[in-house]
Amino acid sequence: MQRWTVAAATALCVLASQGVHAASIASVSPQGEVAQVRQIAVKFSESVIPLGDLRASDPMSLSCQGATPAGSGRWASDKVWLYDFREPLPPGTRCTLKAKSDWKPLAGALTGTTEYSFNTGGPAIVSNQPFDGAQIEEEQYFVLRLSGAAVESSVLANAWCEVDGIGEVTLGKLAPYVTV
Repeated sequence: MQRWTVAAATALCVLASQGVHAASIASVSPQGEVAQVRQIAVKFSESVIPLGDLRASDPMSLSCQGATPAGSGRWASDKVWLYDFREPLPPGTRCTLKAKSDWKPLAGALTGTTEYSFNTGGPAIVSNQPFDGAQIEEEQYFVLRLSGAAVESSVLANAWCEVDGIGEVTLGKLAPYVTV
């Protein structure tokens, strides 16, 4: 009976110590919809590379809709991995970040969620003419400068113009006058 008790206690200690050494991803930024993306940051719950070994292999792979934008990964510390893009991601970019199946933390295993995604949303209005508060003429043209390319069908389906006293006018009715 005493041998069985010692064996059970040993097995429990081994199982408990395995849980202590399992690392997980504590946070990833960005996630969801973010307009301006220049860097991805992945923070782990504990040290996953030897302290000072900032040349360790990348733990994550990045894939984006279309071609993956140029950039490179680097370790900022034994718990933080960063991916820097050479240029900010353009509007309409969707990316997935996933833990590499062949990458293992310093001790134990990687547990928990290992796949994250984000997108940069659609283009935003950077400037417009006439400006807010300007006098509007009866035959007024409007010029909108966007942060990226727009899809004409999306603009026609989702944009509108509202004038006090007249109400809302959808751009679908103005399609012959819209240039994207």
